[in-house]
Parts: sequence; C-alpha cells; structure tokens
Amino acid sequence: MEPDGRRDALTDSLGSRREHVVAPLLVFVALAIVFESTRLDVWFADAIYRWEGGAWALRRDPFVSGVLHGTASRLVSVACAALVVACAASFWVERLRPYRWTLVYLVTAVAVSTLTVSLLKDVTRVPCPWSIDRYGGNLPYLETWRTILTRASTKRCFPSGHAGSAFAWIALYFVCRRHAPRWRWVALAGVVAIGLTFGVAQQLRGAHFVSHDLWALAISWFVACAATPILRRGAGATTAAPS
Repeated sequence: MEPDGRRDALTDSLGSRREHVVAPLLVFVALAIVFESTRLDVWFADAIYRWEGGAWALRRDPFVSGVLHGTASRLVSVACAALVVACAASFWVERLRPYRWTLVYLVTAVAVSTLTVSLLKDVTRVPCPWSIDRYGGNLPYLETWRTILTRASTKRCFPSGHAGSAFAWIALYFVCRRHAPRWRWVALAGVVAIGLTFGVAQQLRGAHFVSHDLWALAISWFVACAATPILRRGAGATTAAPS
C-alpha cells in the first residue's frame, strides 16, 4: 500500500471526483434536459437555416466544408497517427519512457472517446438537420430520445463525430495536470475551442444540432476522467481516479 503522502499528492495532481465528475455530470444532465424539453436545438437550427436563406447554403462551401471539415479531419487523423507512433516508441526509446503511461493514457482516451461516439451513431440512428422536412429533407423532426426509441431513422448523426474528434483530445487537460499544471486551462480551452469550431462548422452545413456536440463533449470528458487510473499507474499509484 502507498504512503498517505504519496496518495494525496497524486490526488491533488489529478483533481477530485467532485470537481471532475459530479459537477460536470450535473451540468451536462441539466443541459441535456433543457435541449430535449424546450426544442432549443430546433431554435438554433431554424435561425441558421433562415440566415442562410432557407437552405443549407454552406453545406458544400469551400471553407466550411473543405477546410473546417475535410482538411480538419485529415489533420486530426495525422495527429492520432503521430500519437500512436509516439506511444509505441515509448516502449523502446529511452527518452520517451518516462512518458510511456501518459501516452498510453492519451491513446486510450482519444480512441475510446472516438469509438464510443462512432458506436452510438450506429445505435441511435438520429438524422441530421438536412434530412428533416422543415429543412428541406424528408424526415419529420422528433426529439432525440423519441427518434432512438421509435427507430424512425437510419441516419448516423448523433453524437457529433467531427466535433467529437476534437473533444476526444480533452484528455490533454489531465495530461497537463500531471506534467505541467500551469498549462492545464490552456489545454482545456484550446481543445474546447477547436471542438466548438468544428461543431459550429457542421451546424452551418446542416449536419448537426447543438445537442449533438454537447453529447460528444460529455462523452469525451467522462472517458478522459475514467481513464485517469492509467496516469496514476504511470506515477506508481494504484488508486482509482478521479478520487
């Protein structure tokens, strides 16, 4: 068993369960309920649709679609590949060995977040705004939970995969808490800003409702929290985290 001082130091470096799990969960549940019960998704989508002239004028826009979606997706793929290579190299490159478990943690969090979002797309089968009749599609609008229960669609738009590909890197917040605490808020703000940019781009294209991004962010955050025991293992700890 670890000395109390060592265990307390690790707990302090990664934060508390109340700070990183309970409070965010309460906020997420409250927002999810608001979006489902008030049709806030429709309000935002209606506003964007009207602003674009009653059509998804930016769906194939060279910048919104080509850069913020296409090019951005490729850059995320390159970053993921580089992360996997760095993680693998940490098992035999001496200079990377001190960061082995940090890299394993980051690979795990990014991969599990991304795969969870992808799996939920297959399970939920929620349509994109552009498939809904009020926005020029052929499907009626139903609340997310109703669409899931009635199996009224065969689409794959919930949660948001593109925003989720950025939010998956929110694990960098915990990496910074472990190795460079002063940078943790910069990492968090940077990842959230990129995720929001990806999310807004997809909303402008008619590919997602706001709540789709909210769920992608929540999944990524809680996966990052759940994987923090890997960081503790890297520090020689075995306690569950956040704790």
